[in-house]
Amino acid sequence: MYNILIREKRVQNKAILKWEENDTIFNENDWYKIFELPFKTTKESKFHWLQFQILHRILPTNYYLHKLKLIEYPKCSFCKQDSETIGLLFVECLFVKELWSDIEEFLLRNFLI
Repeated sequence: MYNILIREKRVQNKAILKWEENDTIFNENDWYKIFELPFKTTKESKFHWLQFQILHRILPTNYYLHKLKLIEYPKCSFCKQDSETIGLLFVECLFVKELWSDIEEFLLRNFLI
């Protein structure tokens, strides 16, 4: 009975709500794995902090800094085209796509991954 009451009382994580505002939808098990991942990948606290910032959408991208009125333009530091959001910075930017492609080739060529 206690577990049932606790499950019903559970409040949605604010970080998850922020991601879901942008149509990012995972199930509860996926989110558990996502939030557990930083502690499984490294023991370096700086990487934990970076992953925390990304997960909680507080990484100081140009879009975020512009929103806080700390910089004049929100444009991407690399492509200078779109607003620099977390998604653009790590996935969508043409320069970043090229970087991921190079990393993928390197891993395939050297480690067959």
